[in-house]
Amino acid sequence: MTETTQTGKPAEFYSLPAHKLTAGMSTADGQDITDVWYTDELVGYDTYTPADDPDEDDYNRSMPDDRIAGRDELVDLAVFSNTQVDGRVSS
Repeated sequence: MTETTQTGKPAEFYSLPAHKLTAGMSTADGQDITDVWYTDELVGYDTYTPADDPDEDDYNRSMPDDRIAGRDELVDLAVFSNTQVDGRVSS
């Protein structure tokens, strides 16, 4: 089954090495990346689940999930209708 965005366009999936992640990208599981930090070997990034309800969105944003990947580890990403940064262009 193909996932679609709110505009009816299919979501587009891709992967990037973790060291190319930036805030504003969306993960393939529908999370928004809100912050990215780096060490010599690892990349950490905060994600949250966007919601249409403003109160729920604020709550979700206040409770981010931390994720960690190796600098060159591929991270599965997607472009949805509300994705702010298309990493296919930014990379």
